[in-house]
Amino acid sequence: MAIELIRTYSALAECEEHLKTTKTKGTLIESYLTEHVLVIFCADIQQCVYKLLENRADLSADTGLRSFVAISGRRILRSANFQKISETLVLNCISPRNDV
Repeated sequence: MAIELIRTYSALAECEEHLKTTKTKGTLIESYLTEHVLVIFCADIQQCVYKLLENRADLSADTGLRSFVAISGRRILRSANFQKISETLVLNCISPRNDV
């Protein structure tokens, strides 16, 4: 499964263009825009993790398990930071580099 970062790349390109045209590179505005892009990046990664969990659960014939993974995975990962996401993947024997 390939990581889709379309929103991140789009936001990054728009921010870079804005900094270039307004000559605000190196200012506080750049810092705010960087935070904005990082929020979008986290959301993109989170969506990839949701898909990964659901795809793995879909391999099971157990409909209860699939439902549990879909509901609890989103609830657990909704507010998790990168460290927590990485720990969750490692604990479940999923290699982030190979499966995402």
